[in-house]
Amino acid sequence: MTYVLCNYDSIKVGNSWFSISNPTGLISMPNTRGYGCDSLILVKTNFLSPTNANLDTTICKGEKLVIHNQTFYENNPTGTIKLFGEITEVVILQFKFN
Repeated sequence: MTYVLCNYDSIKVGNSWFSISNPTGLISMPNTRGYGCDSLILVKTNFLSPTNANLDTTICKGEKLVIHNQTFYENNPTGTIKLFGEITEVVILQFKFN
């Protein structure tokens, strides 16, 4: 079994937990096959790295821009937002006002 996870995620397979600090392992699943036989499962996890992005743009003086519930204006021209989805995306924002 191969799983793709985010860096801070973990997954439980059988009675074992797998994470970035324990990415692979062989687990035994007792009595899961016919005639009372055990199954061995090789678990491998791959991890996605978060993507960081920068946005640098110009806005007219006196205007405001709202992104992800944060308001940017002349006295508050920079910020960082985190977008949560399959993996956490960090966007660094910096605006210039003309």
